[in-house]
Amino acid sequence: MWNSLTNEYNHYDGVLNLETLRVYFAADDDKVYECRYCKTIHLHPSAGICKSCFKALPNSSTRTTKEARKDNFYASQLLDNHEIIRMRCEELTGQTDNQLERQRLFKGIITGANKIVEEELGGTKTKSPKKKKMSFFRFLKSKSFLIQIAIAVAGIFLLVFILKWWLGFTTNHKQKIQVPDLNKMSLTEVETTLKELNLDFIVIDSASYNPNYPKKSVIDQTPKFGDFVKEKRKIYLTLNPTKYRDVSIPNMNGLSKRQAITQLESIGFKIGDISYIPDVGKNVVRGLKFNGKKLKSGAKLSKNATIDLILGDGKR
Repeated sequence: MWNSLTNEYNHYDGVLNLETLRVYFAADDDKVYECRYCKTIHLHPSAGICKSCFKALPNSSTRTTKEARKDNFYASQLLDNHEIIRMRCEELTGQTDNQLERQRLFKGIITGANKIVEEELGGTKTKSPKKKKMSFFRFLKSKSFLIQIAIAVAGIFLLVFILKWWLGFTTNHKQKIQVPDLNKMSLTEVETTLKELNLDFIVIDSASYNPNYPKKSVIDQTPKFGDFVKEKRKIYLTLNPTKYRDVSIPNMNGLSKRQAITQLESIGFKIGDISYIPDVGKNVVRGLKFNGKKLKSGAKLSKNATIDLILGDGKR
């Protein structure tokens, strides 16, 4: 049957003869058949089979050629503009078999390697087009990048403002309380004075006894008098002891008078009366006394106590 049809118009063995080829342009009111699966347009019933996806075509047509042209990008461009249309390399080299893909490529919706792979519609697959990646330098000049920078800068300023406000609120940044002079005050007086200023205190140590200060009075403070602090600040105090600290008596027996006096004075004792007893060692220490009582080595006396010396007279 095929050979009889082709031979009738001088198209032998399936080869088209251009001299006898007749091209018929579809009229506006001609019927078209659209595949419900791949949407391919047919100008004839095509034996009830779609030429693209090979699925069944509808038996009847509900559209005309004129209506189909409006949905076809190429046809609408040619009919409306009547200008030469620049086609992309995919069109010129026949790299697109699907009409929908071909139209998208022609419009520039999908370019380069980001081709459409169709969804399963009658044996073909379609994937949604991938977005073209923006280069780094192009992104730096983009409006979205500038907006993000502006938001980040505004966020930093807001964070700094909130942090500054919070620190000022929690640390009483602008508050100043002058530290009073607590010198020679008792603990009772200190407590009363600092309580009025909403300050606190801690006793950290007792220094060496100073006879010029009252017992258990303040002889040093930190922060110093005149410094500015915030409320509830702790003032560290050093108190004057009630007496001199106790010092052990070293072994003086057998030392010379000069050696004994030097050593006792160096550890804080005072030298009182000097008495002599018969002894072959002249001016050699033979004993120590405190308030008329003899002292043994290792005994403890308050620093600054007065010790009497017992020396030999050098006579037999």
